[in-house]
Amino acid sequence: MPADQAVNLPVGLTALNHPAVELPGFNGLVQVVALAGEPLIDGRYDINEVLLGAPFVS
Repeated sequence: MPADQAVNLPVGLTALNHPAVELPGFNGLVQVVALAGEPLIDGRYDINEVLLGAPFVS
């Protein structure tokens, strides 16, 4: 993932240093990180309200 996007990762995930990569469509090297771990369920990412809400009625 782009290194500048590796902020506020879910609990349990860690960004590990990775060498920059050359990608088509980008000028120069792109700084990236590798993600490691397994995301843990916590209140920040709870979407049960959306999933368990009333279905749309037409």
